Amino acid sequence: MEQEPNQPAADLLRQLLEQGDWGLTEEDAGILTALGPTLGRYDGQTQAQALERQRKKLEQNMAWAREEQESQGRLWRTAGLCCGAALALLAV
Repeated sequence: MEQEPNQPAADLLRQLLEQGDWGLTEEDAGILTALGPTLGRYDGQTQAQALERQRKKLEQNMAWAREEQESQGRLWRTAGLCCGAALALLAV
């Protein structure tokens, strides 16, 4: 990653997120990008609080994605079972 001397942390973080394929949703990338203005500008406690807030948001998104994955998995298993049963009935 190319960087200029004294380039703000916010710009570096944004560039890093844009240049790499991190497998993030647009919302998750936005959550991480929102950290940029805080990192390197404030005291450690303020930065830690900002990191904690964003971590909680990312964990909520991860929990939602897991629930969605489980739901979709059940849907596709049921659809496969129904299609298999329909094919079995047609073959008889």
